[in-house]
Amino acid sequence: MDAGNRLHERALALPVLGFVLLTPPVLAIFGRAAYVLGVPVSYAYIFGVWLGLIGLGAALARRLPDSAARRGAGGPDPSGSPTAAERAAPDAPTEG
Repeated sequence: MDAGNRLHERALALPVLGFVLLTPPVLAIFGRAAYVLGVPVSYAYIFGVWLGLIGLGAALARRLPDSAARRGAGGPDPSGSPTAAERAAPDAPTEG
């Protein structure tokens, strides 16, 4: 398994992680009447998870290859399917 596939798997797992961290059973752990810097612990937890997911998403986005930019620059399409320009262009004549 190459590094690109692992990054894609991590990017797919990020929303699942966010869902699990923000489910009611996990939120109930922080539902007590305690405060952090004058903010209820539950609010601080939700904001911290939200901020952490954004940070992890940004870090993953920087490391993932940008296939749309590569295709626009003339690079090959990672899926292997022809682009619209390649489908519309007639085959080049061959000399023979």
